This record gives sequence, structure tokens and C-alpha cells, in this order.
Amino acid sequence: MKKKLIILILVIVAAGGAGWYFWQRNTPQGIIRRKFADLAYAASKESGEKSSALIYKTQMVLPNLFAETCGLEVKEAILGGDYSREEISSKAAMAHKRFSSAALRFFDLEIEVSEQQPDRAKAYFTVNLDGIRAQGGERVNETREMEATLRKIDGNWVFTNFKIREILRK
Repeated sequence: MKKKLIILILVIVAAGGAGWYFWQRNTPQGIIRRKFADLAYAASKESGEKSSALIYKTQMVLPNLFAETCGLEVKEAILGGDYSREEISSKAAMAHKRFSSAALRFFDLEIEVSEQQPDRAKAYFTVNLDGIRAQGGERVNETREMEATLRKIDGNWVFTNFKIREILRK
């Protein structure tokens, strides 16, 4: 019985080590995955989160994730366009105030780094926003298929464009 427990623990440790290596390796894909994790962290809000956390996320984390301007392509023309880092931070702060809690999650992240231009990448993913509105307590749960374009500028991968992908439904 003890041998089985020891083997099970070793398998769990090995799987954890392999997962850590996959996530932490310094390939462009690994670095870009961490950018998405940072974006999810900065866009999310825990219940009871302090104002200092909002300031840190919107002033320190978010600006480092985006190029000087970042495009947004959506059906609704009023939302689409190019946004500066400052505009993104400002809109994120406003969104944080509208929710008592919110979690942004990325799934099915597929990253393609261009062989012809190794400083450019595209990412295809599913994003989910699950939150509770501060006014009225209404639950919001939205999922979208998206595409992001990233570029390596001064040695740092940054987001340059987001696009909502229209998926055909039966």
C-alpha cells in the first residue's frame, strides 16, 4: 500500500514539474501564454478587492501588455477602433467599478508565431467573462471566440489587435 502511495506521489510531482516546465519555458509561445495570464489577472476583480489593487492592475500591469495603440475589431462600429494604452487602462478601471466581482478566463489558446516575421504572432482563443454587476447584482456570463495579434517590441511581446471571430452556428 505504501509503495502505491509513493508511486502516486511521484507521478503527481512529475506531472506538476512537466506542467510547470511547459508553462514557464521561454519560448515565444510560453511567454505569450503568460501575457494572457497577466491580462486575465488585470481584467479580473475579486469580491471586496481594494482600490489599491485596481490602481496597480490598471496603471502597472495593463499598460505593459499593450502596444502604444491596440485595435479592436467588432461588429458594433461604436466599440471598434484603435485605443491607446491610457484609454485601455481608463476603460478597464471603469469596467472594474461596474462589477462587484469578475473573472476573465482564456480557453483553447492556440498561438502561431510567424516564421517569416518571428516578432509577430497570432493567437486564437475562447474568452469568458463571468461577473456580478455592482448595481443590482445581476450575473453576467459572456463567451466569445477571438483572435489577437501580438508583436515583439523592444524585446517584449505586446498585444496590437483584438478581433471577435464570428463562428457559424446551425
